[in-house]
Amino acid sequence: MRRVLAGLTWALLAGLAAGAVWVVRHPGSPVLDPAVDWPGIGLLIEDLRHKPGPEPFAIPGEGTGGEEEAAGREVFRPRYRTARGVAPGVEFPPDVQPEAVERVTVKAGIALRAEPRPGAATVLSLSKMSILRVVDRSPGWVKVLYGEAAGWVPDPHWSGSEPPLGSDPDPVRPVGGRAPDEERLVRARSRLTPPETTGRLGSYVLYTDLRDPDRLAFLDRVAAGLEETYRARYGVSPTGEPAEAVVLFDREEDFRAYLDQETAVAGLPASGHTGSGIVSLYDGRRAGGEVGSTLVHELAHLLNRRSIGPALPSWLDEGIADDLSQARIDPSGRLLPGTLGGVTVRAGRRIEMHGARAALQGLIQAAGTGTMRPLSELLSLEWRDFVRQSGELNYAQSSFFIRYLLQGEQGTLAPGFRSFLAETAGGASPDSERLKEKLGRPWPVLDAGFRLWLLNQREDRPPV
Repeated sequence: MRRVLAGLTWALLAGLAAGAVWVVRHPGSPVLDPAVDWPGIGLLIEDLRHKPGPEPFAIPGEGTGGEEEAAGREVFRPRYRTARGVAPGVEFPPDVQPEAVERVTVKAGIALRAEPRPGAATVLSLSKMSILRVVDRSPGWVKVLYGEAAGWVPDPHWSGSEPPLGSDPDPVRPVGGRAPDEERLVRARSRLTPPETTGRLGSYVLYTDLRDPDRLAFLDRVAAGLEETYRARYGVSPTGEPAEAVVLFDREEDFRAYLDQETAVAGLPASGHTGSGIVSLYDGRRAGGEVGSTLVHELAHLLNRRSIGPALPSWLDEGIADDLSQARIDPSGRLLPGTLGGVTVRAGRRIEMHGARAALQGLIQAAGTGTMRPLSELLSLEWRDFVRQSGELNYAQSSFFIRYLLQGEQGTLAPGFRSFLAETAGGASPDSERLKEKLGRPWPVLDAGFRLWLLNQREDRPPV
């Protein structure tokens, strides 16, 4: 009997709870009209019926481009509540997202571009912060609507640690050195095996757990002479002074752990990385020249940023970095641009090539079999495709194309290329079509000339 009574009691309570929830959600239902005069519950129903609903919020109309009104009206002001009070910011309530479309906040001064690449034609520039509808995507970019106009802007929610190369929202003009991100630098240094050593590599601050004074002195000389070499080879000069730091790991596994957790190139076979004002690389008991080449490659990215700009196309940024890092480094630490570094190991009938020689050999094979990309295609690749779709071949082709522009055909192309770099540093578009115009040759002629020059590159032949 007690069990029956207990069951009935719980059933009654559950029914009352369900009824209360229904009343709260449907206070205006005609079914409740007779209960308005009941003591107690009638007052509750009246209160629910007259309680104001959630305050409306506005989103920018497509016709206005979503800018904040000059009169001070907010773009929108969601007033939904969470367990911790009114939700901050400009997020949509999850249950009432207007039109169920994606929108992004675009800062004032950002240009909407006709194509998803830096230097593309400007559709318009925003004078105020705007919240715009997303209609398309490309790696590192989103296409948004502003009234009836549509254009591409850097993706503010890019998943990598930084925008991909060639998609940086900074202007294509030289910028000063970038101080390291403090939190990321702390995490990088925490992976060094104590005791940490602090010193200098050229003009850069060094943090390392490598305990090899001769190796560190060699790398210091490599870094110290690089800026002058860069200036002489490309005809542009870095602005300001370096502000970045170098973290040199003794062990490869510590470098890999940092790379996988802190950067956008996790899983790639990189031996160095540059980002957030930090150059990271590892020694790993590799040959001194190999470590020096890695350092040259990463520091070249910083020199590109200070000499030309931070928003360079992938072929140009990576091509210059590899053009320098594939050169020989003499025992004194002096880089010899235009030479071919790397090593060739012969064991009986077996020949193994490493570094620049391996890159050149793979590229010659691709040129001979017709599998090398047309230059117009290579020069238009976005960073994600550049590194993940035949990445090694793209790096090699970019670096030797730059070498061809500087050294091929008795140097006749070099003035046009250096003029292209100087004008880009002055704010001109780094677009490949402008490069073609500066060189004065159509793409088929450039493709044929580069391929012919490449097939004539051999260890036993001088550069053509």
